[in-house]
Amino acid sequence: MNRDSMKKVTGFLVVVFGGALLTMVYWPLLIVAGIMGGYLIEDTKKAVTAFVGGVLSWSLLFLRYAFSGHFGAVNSFINAVAGIPALPLTLVVGGVLALLGALIGVTAKKILRK
Repeated sequence: MNRDSMKKVTGFLVVVFGGALLTMVYWPLLIVAGIMGGYLIEDTKKAVTAFVGGVLSWSLLFLRYAFSGHFGAVNSFINAVAGIPALPLTLVVGGVLALLGALIGVTAKKILRK
C-alpha cells in the first residue's frame, strides 16, 4: 500500500471513529471529523467516501438504540411527521454532514497547498 492510499484510508477511519466520538459530545461536530478526514483524503472525488464514513459513524452509535423499545416510539413519530423512518433519515443526515466536512477539508488543503 503506497503512502497516498494510506492517507485516504486514514482519512476514512478518522471520519468513522472520530465522527462517532465527536458526535457523542455534540452531533454537528461530525462536520469537524469530516474536515479532518477530507484534509487527509486530499481528493474531491474520493471525498465521497466520507458520506459512507458518516453513515458508518452514526450507525455505530444508533445500533444499540435501534432495537430498544424507546426507538419504536421515536421511529413512529418521525415517520408520521417526515414520512420517512427515523433510522434511514438519521443515517443520511450523518452522511451528508460528513460529506460537507470532507469537502471543506479537501478545499482547505488545496488552498493551503497554493
